[in-house]
Formats: sequence, structure tokens, C-alpha cells
Amino acid sequence: MYVWKLLKKLKNFNITLSAGEKGLNRTVRWYHIAEDTSVADFIIGNEIIFTTGIELGEDTDKIIEFIDALYKHGISGIIFNCGKYINHIPPQVIDYCNEKSLPLFEIPWTEKLVNVGKAVSTALLEDERFIANMQNAVNIALLIPTRSKANKALFNEYGFTDGKFYAIAAGDISTLSKEAAGELANNVRNSLVNITSCVFITVLEKKLIVIAAHTNPNVLENEIDLILKTLNKFTLCGRSKINQGIRNLNKYYKQAEENLISNKILANCALNRDKQCEILFEIKDKAKINEYCSNIIGPLIALDNRNGSNYFKTLKCYFKNNGSVLKTSQEMNIHRNTINYKIKKIETLLGIDLSNLEERFSIMLAIKLKDIYDDQQ
Repeated sequence: MYVWKLLKKLKNFNITLSAGEKGLNRTVRWYHIAEDTSVADFIIGNEIIFTTGIELGEDTDKIIEFIDALYKHGISGIIFNCGKYINHIPPQVIDYCNEKSLPLFEIPWTEKLVNVGKAVSTALLEDERFIANMQNAVNIALLIPTRSKANKALFNEYGFTDGKFYAIAAGDISTLSKEAAGELANNVRNSLVNITSCVFITVLEKKLIVIAAHTNPNVLENEIDLILKTLNKFTLCGRSKINQGIRNLNKYYKQAEENLISNKILANCALNRDKQCEILFEIKDKAKINEYCSNIIGPLIALDNRNGSNYFKTLKCYFKNNGSVLKTSQEMNIHRNTINYKIKKIETLLGIDLSNLEERFSIMLAIKLKDIYDDQQ
């Protein structure tokens, strides 16, 4: 559960934010009541800390030392029960928490921490069920355009309202183990500490999906780029445009998916130093690419599909070896007479002469375009 969401759940306890507003996107997994630094060894990470300050008083140095020890163990925020041992949070403490983007809250002494603790534990347990429902709703909305409206109440509760602007980032996790994908998700969550967008992370179709929403499109533009920088450290990714409204999540997801595919192809082109690939990829009309490939090499692919033959593979290998029958036969481990037979049959089937430079170029272009097009499927 994010700190900002937990704060909403505790609105009846008169809790006020005093510092660390930029850290409201930290996640909370549990809470502790602590009065000195000895509890630091028991901090797992992502806990929120309650304290009365009985051991601290209003000694600025002691308070900062106390908070710093807990901060280094990964706490999500700290709540001071003010009114008896601490009346006012010193300005230096406020500055420290703002610098660390660590949320610091004050709660009146009249509020009993035992009651707040019960409310926190209840909120965290309820949020686990909510997130499971939210994850299902988000995944359905990403795949089925008509379902976003059906889950409007759930989205609104999370903060995904129709008036906000949205952007989606998609990272390729198809080659990552389950553990590595989980680590990537955690790294992305940790990168959210200093952003103000409402964010949801899910896994769909072998991609890690990050949905970000904000009322300000310029802020969202900057913050989705920060998320992409984190994703790019671990895997290839793509993103959608900045879009307004929650109803078309499927459309935004498709934008991110297409951008991811483009980036994967360009990365492959760069890896292979294939300048032709980069130029041909600028042809964006997939329908025309498909039509051209079908007209030029379609009959050959259809023959292979019907008979389980490998004529198309033979032709690609033949071109790869600059028309050398010997090298093609060696690479495919097939007798050169068989290669000659296959090349003649290919020429007959496609009605071409591979010794003709123009016809040869048309075939090679179709093969190259098909390779690029197939990589986008």
C-alpha cells in the first residue's frame, strides 16, 4: 500500500503531513511503534513507524539520529504522537525529511496509538484484497476496451479518475526468470519515491506494465520518463503517448506495446549494425509490407506450410552466402545437387530468374521486410 493511500484510510485520526511530501509514493508493508534506535535491527523495509518521542524529547540531534537510523533500514515514513513528549517538530528535522523525501506526520496526543495501529493493520489487510481485485480489473481493461467503464468505482478508489492524464510503460520480461522479473518490479517501485503520479504496476503478456496518472500532463511526461530510465537499466521498454481519460487503457497499452516492438527491432538492427534494417523500418504501413511480401514470396511460404518443406529457409541461406551453392550446402548440411534442385524449383514457383539483378533485389527486399515484419508480431 502506498503511503498516500494509507493516509486516506487514516483520515479520521487527524494525522497531518509535516515533511517529505515527495515520498508519498513509498510503499508500506507493516508498522512498528518505536522509541529508540534499537528497533532498527528489526526493520525489514517499507514499514511505517509510530513514536511518542518519550526517549527523544525535543532534542533536535537525537530526533535526527533516531530518524536517520530507521531511514537507513528502509522505513516508509514516521508518525510522531505530539502533545506530551514532543510538542513541535524542530525545523531541522523537517528539512532532513524533506531532503530524504521521507514522509513525516504528526498525530495529536489525544489519538491513541493502539487504535491507529489497529486501523493500519486493517487497512493493509484490506488493501491486499483490493490490489488483487485491482490487478484483475487493470489486466482486463488493458486487453478488453469495453471493460474500463465496468470497473470505474474500483479505479476511482485507487485514484485512476477519468479527468487525469495517463501514460503506460511496458518492459519486456520474456527472457527474465520469475525472480528477476520480481526484482525489476521492486526496482521500479523504488524509483517511484520521488514522483507524484498515481502509479499501478502489473504483469501482462510477458511484459511488466506501469500505468501512471496525473492531473498535469507536463509532470506526467517527466515522470514516465523517469520510470522508463529505471526499466531501461534492466530490459528493453516502450511507452505510450500522454493520453487523457481512463476509458481507453487498451489503446494506451497498444501504443506502449508498439513502441516496445519498435525499440526491440532498432536494438537488433544496431546490434547487427544493419543499416538497411533501420531504413526499411521507417516504412510504417504494415498492410502494404504484408501485401508486398505475399506477392513476391507468398507462394514459397505457402508451399512450405502445406508440405513442411524448407524452401524459404534454403533461399534465405542462399542469399546469406552470396549465391554460393557450395557454402549453402555446407551450412545446411545438404548435398549441393539438392540445393541446385531447390533453387531451380524456387525460380519456377516464383516465376523469377535469380541471375537477374532486379528480380534478385525484389526477392531480397521481400525477405528483409518479412524478417522485420515478423519481429513485430
